[in-house]
Amino acid sequence: LDRLNKALREATKLNDDTHAHWENRCEGAFSSFRVTVVHLRREQEALDSVEDKAGAWRFIVKFCRARPFLHDRCNEVLRILMKSDLWMKAFADDPELTLDGLPPSIIDEMNKRVREVDPEHPGKDQGDSASQPPDGPGPSGAAGSSPSASPALRPANMAVVGEGRANAE
Repeated sequence: LDRLNKALREATKLNDDTHAHWENRCEGAFSSFRVTVVHLRREQEALDSVEDKAGAWRFIVKFCRARPFLHDRCNEVLRILMKSDLWMKAFADDPELTLDGLPPSIIDEMNKRVREVDPEHPGKDQGDSASQPPDGPGPSGAAGSSPSASPALRPANMAVVGEGRANAE
């Protein structure tokens, strides 16, 4: 439990740190947090005893948004935390948190769990459509037309070859 709290302190400090510190330290902080959560996955009381659940959720959501290529590891942590009503209540109660940026494969489950722990809660949304990356599908291309075209599945600095070629001629 001490390792979890230490990892969580390091991770949550990055939420409000400079962009450079975030970029340099977020993967290491997430890795430490992930390892401790996985080790404590069968000790729900220990996970529930964490005090700054809201800070942890903010870090996880920000990390998922910043590192989409690590969504498999994020899913692992999210699925463990989703088993806890206390963790889900903390997620539901934080108005700053949305599902935007979370791995697409887990969004429906997260929303379902939010409603389970708080039946009166309208559910979380995925943020506004203005948050869609500029390299997303345009008017000529349908979403999902090519698996490699999905911005969530490729790093931002990687181009998709052949996209928009027919329109250029």
